[in-house]
Amino acid sequence: MNRLSENAKLDVGVVPQSISGTNVTGSYLSLADHRQALAIGACGALAAGETFTVSFMEAEDTSGTNAQALTSATKTYTAPEGGVASACVYVDIEHFSLSSGFNSVAVKLATTATPAVCAAILLRGDPRESVSQTASGTVL
Repeated sequence: MNRLSENAKLDVGVVPQSISGTNVTGSYLSLADHRQALAIGACGALAAGETFTVSFMEAEDTSGTNAQALTSATKTYTAPEGGVASACVYVDIEHFSLSSGFNSVAVKLATTATPAVCAAILLRGDPRESVSQTASGTVL
């Protein structure tokens, strides 16, 4: 059995930041060595009726060449009564336009809330080869 760290690569999708009433797109990361991607976004203190959206952008490379929205991979949360909102989007590599040369993705967050601090992580999984990760820690 493989360790989870051998089957998945965890990255920062969008660094925590205020995106009050607007949107932000994280860095583009390559999916050339992976078959799946999962974005998990979190946004704090939404009032009733305010929304938080997590979606994917796709591009031909990690610099964002010819970037476009991946419309099949969007999830919007509408807050019933304040509190913390969270949304999760799962995307399989089959959703990407690989035949058109798209092999990189970025997480995009949007909210109608003001103020709002939001962030996301990106999990790239089902590697074509062994995933290399850099980890640090202390063994006790």
